[in-house]
Amino acid sequence: MDTGSSGSSSKIYRSSVERERRMCLKDLFSKLSSVLPPQPTKMSTNGVLEQATVYVNQLQNQVEELKKTKLQVEEECREMTSRRSIIFPVINITDLNSTLEVNLITGWKGGKGSSNYATL
Repeated sequence: MDTGSSGSSSKIYRSSVERERRMCLKDLFSKLSSVLPPQPTKMSTNGVLEQATVYVNQLQNQVEELKKTKLQVEEECREMTSRRSIIFPVINITDLNSTLEVNLITGWKGGKGSSNYATL
């Protein structure tokens, strides 16, 4: 019975599997670092994880704030539409041979509208 050669090949296999695992983790940490805000110095693995946690929490807070803002704007739009106080923008384009005149009219009933001119 020669158990030395099978033990040796098993050790080589485990070593190879461990090397692949480390390379995969290194690649994943590199990808994680690339999506984080730029840092002035290179971070340790723990630093990358800590920064990722902070960044994800900031993004979650930002999403919540944006959701609140969206709901407020949607409510304001519903109110304006229900009062029929909104006027949709009007664009007038006039071809003046070598130039185009573009007139954008925006505003609402009862309020001052704005008009912007651009010549191209």
